[in-house]
Amino acid sequence: MLSARGARWAKVGYAHGVQNRYDPVKNPQGAVKLENAENSLMHSELAQFIDGLSFDQSCCTYSEGYTGSLRLREAMANHLNAHFAPASAIDAEEITFAAGVTNLNEACALVACNPDADEAIMLGKPVYGAFSLDLCLRTGVDIEYVSVGDREQFTPACVSAFEAGYDAAAARGKKIRALVICNPHNPLGHCYPRETLVGLLQLCARKGIHLISDEIYALSVYGRADRAPEAFTCVFRPSIHPSIHSFIH
Repeated sequence: MLSARGARWAKVGYAHGVQNRYDPVKNPQGAVKLENAENSLMHSELAQFIDGLSFDQSCCTYSEGYTGSLRLREAMANHLNAHFAPASAIDAEEITFAAGVTNLNEACALVACNPDADEAIMLGKPVYGAFSLDLCLRTGVDIEYVSVGDREQFTPACVSAFEAGYDAAAARGKKIRALVICNPHNPLGHCYPRETLVGLLQLCARKGIHLISDEIYALSVYGRADRAPEAFTCVFRPSIHPSIHSFIH
């Protein structure tokens, strides 16, 4: 379940107005939208200036909403399907863009947790220090850190550590709503193997919480002269437990 705030936001629509947009030649009777921060009189000049990049005038507008144009979301869906090999094909409508991963992390916290309700997101440490800002600064959400060690957090043994951390938080009246992992990890650089991902997903399913998998470095795994790159496994891959809702960005 989403938070009450997340469920409320999910019902908010966006007045696209794409179908009847004014065009002096193609649709002279169409609507001219004046409520958005767009300068439609400059669209033609901007499109000409960016000539050669298949840049359409619609890219100058908010006409398709604030989570990325359909063209961009379709391109990203194709990219994810080609390189991440999901168990089922990802559709453009399942893609959301934002102004950086910081905003995406914050959005995950906002829609997963209720504010000022002793709700928290669980993280293993050591981990990227700015997660505390991304997830907590404006959301009213707390972070519950669990010590899992440098190497141990990538083995199936980390599942029991996270479960103990969840139970300890619950004993203090703190409700864990999600577990965040960074895969490949920042700053340690290691990838979570399939066995560990399955264990973490099963833990989340038992506890009824979300798994938020930050996979920003998924295609940045490189080897060295003396070592092959670690194998990256996306949580959307076949054979990874499919019943838990996961946020990927």
